[in-house]
Amino acid sequence: MIGDDAEEDSGDEDDTDESSPPDIFAERSITLEVVDEDELEDWPYVGFTQELIGKAAGDEGSVQHIYDEDDPNEILQNKTYKFEYSIETVQSKTLPELDDEFAKSVSNFDTLEEFRKDIREALEKNTVAQYDDEYSTQILDEIIEDSTIKYPPQMLEQEI
Repeated sequence: MIGDDAEEDSGDEDDTDESSPPDIFAERSITLEVVDEDELEDWPYVGFTQELIGKAAGDEGSVQHIYDEDDPNEILQNKTYKFEYSIETVQSKTLPELDDEFAKSVSNFDTLEEFRKDIREALEKNTVAQYDDEYSTQILDEIIEDSTIKYPPQMLEQEI
């Protein structure tokens, strides 16, 4: 469980802010996946799950974090919070080996190299198609912007 039972900390031990932490830090049981330190999906702050590496079920502890002044959530900017945690369970994820057997199980190819080649070609094809679409749209937009359409007076009179 992750929660914040401590008051906000302004950094000075004698000057603790008595305001309560935002509801987003309310104590609750959540599932976290350890991610790379620079991944933005890490919650409640980037690098939090790195603090949990090496912990086992039943471990408890706390960690403090100071949010940056440019944090996207304004109520967190320049604030320090103490996060208390209790590890309920630890699980691991085992990914399959990237080999010919894997390629056979997820595709119609016999080898991993053929599978990778097909994926690479599909990605390149999609990238070229996306570029062509964007380029065509840009050209059409410029043509429309620079164009002046003149209607014959008879056509305008018929419409009116």
